[in-house]
Amino acid sequence: MAFLIPFQITKVSTLADGSYSIVLNTPELDDQKGAQLLGMRRRQGIASLSLSDIPSDLSAEMDKAVHELGYVGKSPSERLRNALYAQWKNSSGVKTFDMFYNAEMEGFIESVKSKINKNTF
Repeated sequence: MAFLIPFQITKVSTLADGSYSIVLNTPELDDQKGAQLLGMRRRQGIASLSLSDIPSDLSAEMDKAVHELGYVGKSPSERLRNALYAQWKNSSGVKTFDMFYNAEMEGFIESVKSKINKNTF
């Protein structure tokens, strides 16, 4: 998954192991980009930071790095979670997302189980 968003770096700090921590702030995002961004939480990825357009040679380098590191699109479970998040955002006054997610997943699990031969459970 890849998408472009404007950002402002608000903090850069070094960590004990020599790595860096970067805090980015974005302007308000539309629901789709917000869901995409939330879907990237706690995932390792590749970043390209620029104050202007991304040069074509850097874009090609990014494509190569993605291929070499084996990064692929979202897993089916990530896609389902993002779709459920978008559905929750569009619903009116439905609990917290975690409560909504758990209820929807339980309904899906029960639906699948009902299609399986009753003797297997």
